[in-house]
Amino acid sequence: MLHKPSGGASPGITILMVEHALGGGIRRHVADLVSLLAGRARFMVLAPGPGGLLQLSPDFPDLPPRLYFDPRRELDALKRFLAGCGISRIHYHHLIQLPWELARLPAELDVPYDFTAHDYFSYCPQITLTTESFRYCGEPTEPGCNRCLAIRPTPGNESIEAWRWRQRPFIEGAARVFVPAASVGKRLEKHFPDANFVLASHPEQTDAGTCPDPAWRRVGEGKMKVLVLGALNPTKGPDLLEAAALDAHARNLQVEFHLLGSAYRSLATVPHSALTIHGPYRDAELGTLIDSLAPHIAWFPAQWPETYSYTLSAALRKKLPVVAPAFGAFQDRLSGRPFSWLVPWDMQARGVNDLLAGLATDPSTGNAYLSPPLTGRSGLFSYESDYLPKESRPLPVPPAPVRLSRKHARAWRPNARFVTGYLMASAARALRRIYALPGVQKTIAAMIPEHKLQMLRRRLGGY
Repeated sequence: MLHKPSGGASPGITILMVEHALGGGIRRHVADLVSLLAGRARFMVLAPGPGGLLQLSPDFPDLPPRLYFDPRRELDALKRFLAGCGISRIHYHHLIQLPWELARLPAELDVPYDFTAHDYFSYCPQITLTTESFRYCGEPTEPGCNRCLAIRPTPGNESIEAWRWRQRPFIEGAARVFVPAASVGKRLEKHFPDANFVLASHPEQTDAGTCPDPAWRRVGEGKMKVLVLGALNPTKGPDLLEAAALDAHARNLQVEFHLLGSAYRSLATVPHSALTIHGPYRDAELGTLIDSLAPHIAWFPAQWPETYSYTLSAALRKKLPVVAPAFGAFQDRLSGRPFSWLVPWDMQARGVNDLLAGLATDPSTGNAYLSPPLTGRSGLFSYESDYLPKESRPLPVPPAPVRLSRKHARAWRPNARFVTGYLMASAARALRRIYALPGVQKTIAAMIPEHKLQMLRRRLGGY
């Protein structure tokens, strides 16, 4: 939700945020940034809307809270509207599900722009550097990437060379390319050597980077409670979690798993495994829910090199010991932290359980997985003091945007394409609910080939 400037402030800076409509960390980051700078700048958010329309949320008096533009017929109208609003800067967070023409907005509006790397979509169409089985691909050479694209092609059937050739001037043309972890910048730098990378941890209401060191919580007898957090899409490791819970149950280990969140499919739970699923939560409730569960340790079974992880922030704020894969933001943020073990990303369920069972007895049994602090973290960018431009232009009185907005205030205009898209989106939501029902995945898996099954999982389970 956009925050209006407080106290009648009339800021002279207007920033257009461009994002996808898939929620998750990007939506939270945009909301946190808008909240942090409320009263000092005005923000507008552009994202995919219902039925394939573009949805614009302007923060202007006398304008509707949402405006809709058809990307096939009304991009010029969108540009005229934005020009009339006096956009000072554009901040791109994602272009998935958006027309590529939006990447040309800065040149057409004559404004600078920034880009935040929330994942690896800029050089990998698969977004998370994962194979069709949702595990880290190892980042092969271009022939290997093209073999992957032969199985899971881009919408335009581009080769990996064409994809990166198209993306490169956009990424390297940004005034700033924000990366929330140093490893993200190192990965992108291989493909975009001329980009201006800026290391900038996501702003949060409570800075997880300054949290006190964790304390070892396991005392006495009983099973060690292992907390897994978040909405687990296929790349976040729900299959590994299920395998670990089944193995712990079969071997009668002193380990039990608690998923505070959900998974993209149904998982085996107690009494058939050592897993209890507590269901989705609201962010505002998360701290209280963690306290009520009183876990001994948090585990992140992710199968891709995540770029930040808000759920890790929650664990850090609660001073929990952590086990996580030794790559991506987990390695950046956990290296040198006490009671934090970084394991190979491809460690199998039995190996994870052996480590957890050993830690339950004596935390020093995991010393081989402790990592020294990473170097080169100095000079971190501050969104609060460094993000906004030093100079601003006066805000215009926007009679033209007010006039244009009357036509675009309703999504339900005579538009057959919108109606078709809306019905298809509704059908997809219904299929996702059906796919999550117990036993449905196994029935489907017995009916279609594996590579098509993986594509179906991706469509129905998120990326």
